[in-house]
Amino acid sequence: MEKEIQQETKEESIRRSQVLSEVKQIFLDWVKYVAIEVVHLPEEVAMDVGGELFVSGSHKLNVREPGADIDTICVAPNFCLREHFFTSLKERLLSHSDVTNLTSVESAKVPLITFDFREVNIDFLFARMAESSIPSDINERIFEDDILKNLDEASVMSVNGPRATYMISRLVPNYDNFLTVLRCIRVWAKRRGLYGNKFGYLGGINCNILVAFVCQLFPAACPSTLLHRFFRVYSGWSWPSPIQLNHIKPNMSGDDFRIWSEDYDYNDRMPMITPSYPAMNSAKSVSENSLRVMTDEFLKGNDIMTKIMAEGGEGWNRLFVPSDFFVEYGHYLACHIVCSNEAREERSREWKGLLQSLMRFFPDYLQQLPVTNIHLCPLEFPSNKSDGINSCCYYIGFNMDHAAMHGNEVNIFQCEQEFWEKRLSYFKSEPDDPEDCFDFITEPLRFKTLPDHVFESLG
Repeated sequence: MEKEIQQETKEESIRRSQVLSEVKQIFLDWVKYVAIEVVHLPEEVAMDVGGELFVSGSHKLNVREPGADIDTICVAPNFCLREHFFTSLKERLLSHSDVTNLTSVESAKVPLITFDFREVNIDFLFARMAESSIPSDINERIFEDDILKNLDEASVMSVNGPRATYMISRLVPNYDNFLTVLRCIRVWAKRRGLYGNKFGYLGGINCNILVAFVCQLFPAACPSTLLHRFFRVYSGWSWPSPIQLNHIKPNMSGDDFRIWSEDYDYNDRMPMITPSYPAMNSAKSVSENSLRVMTDEFLKGNDIMTKIMAEGGEGWNRLFVPSDFFVEYGHYLACHIVCSNEAREERSREWKGLLQSLMRFFPDYLQQLPVTNIHLCPLEFPSNKSDGINSCCYYIGFNMDHAAMHGNEVNIFQCEQEFWEKRLSYFKSEPDDPEDCFDFITEPLRFKTLPDHVFESLG
């Protein structure tokens, strides 16, 4: 771990804590502003309405790598509406001298504002509580199920992050061993191109659940054994059998939450169920293609771990070798997200964010072609189609099914058009958008024509 897994320095950890403290104060000041200027509460009342900023994910678990983002949940009183969050709070952030690269994603299932605060990336989620003031014991009450009464779906999903993180800490038999193995799995997933929930792969909560489940199965095992068992368990797991850390709790009286169920969610390919109420599948974005890729990597990891253990724990670095994606396939498709510098920066980030959230669907459109082993790599690379600061490129690898081709040419352009019409067409132009400033371009490539920079991780 000391050799392969770089951790934050003490100075960087202090700096991030200071950033969090300042961001929290911006949020609390905004709550008071809404109370006084929008709701017209007396100032002495507004001073006591409260508010809290919860942290979840890798920052909360203290397993973050340098440069990792911070997932935060803004818990506000009921008079702070979501529309206030995306107007007056967003305006405050945009006008702040330390805030850059702000993007708001209002249409997402879990709406959020993401931005950099002195080069620390912050994800702002919003939860509107049912009370007109936030109680002083909210840090304890947020983990009680009755706190969810009368919350809308987006608020419930937002607070599910810290609630699930807390629940996992109570359900693993040895928390220190859990954190040790989790650090290894997070880095393994990133090195092997398996990290990115929005691309259909593993996110932070998915890694947490997978590692916690193995810790439950082998409560007395040491970290090296747990790491070995991790790959043994998941290389042979019968998906879509769900990974559950505890029993799924049914709706409480008066609740009508959407709770995960094998009967209703039978299309889920790799269910990993959050342990907090209401239970959700944290791996909803996994596709048939990404499941195949991850299963293959579990098998490779198991082979490597078996050799390491047989050799007395020598050669751990083999587990963290970068992905061989760019030497594995006969054909590649470069998918360019094009954002002209002439467009407003926020609009460019919106277009880029939209494409990134939808890229996981593009391999489905390619399946109608005579190709096999379609593999989307979740790593972002620069694009040579535009010098726009938000332009980027993602790669899809595949092999040709020559028997199915019958001598015909493969028409990728038609797949691109269908993807555009069915997934991207609702991104409407605004009056101040320059003409043709946003585009999605595919470029077929062979191994020999791949740009040199994609091989940097392989040396």
